[in-house]
Amino acid sequence: MSSSLRLCLTLNVQDPELLWHRAAMTILSTTESTAGDIESLIGSADDPDLEACLMQLGASIEFAGCQSADQELIGVDLRTASDREFEVAAAA
Repeated sequence: MSSSLRLCLTLNVQDPELLWHRAAMTILSTTESTAGDIESLIGSADDPDLEACLMQLGASIEFAGCQSADQELIGVDLRTASDREFEVAAAA
């Protein structure tokens, strides 16, 4: 028997540099990459591409007895409605 299930996570990135280092280590453990290769994939430690880092880490997750069918990263706007209204008013 086979089933398709979707697992959704909401993550708050608290330490972008630590996230970058973990993604870089994942890349280095699976490929022969140079520092330039890593920067082109996930940015630099000083300016990480958070989405790319999360995609790299997500691709490395394995669940016993499962095969990954797809991977998608969706950005979430966590600002409150009043924050967005203030930005619109300030721009006018």
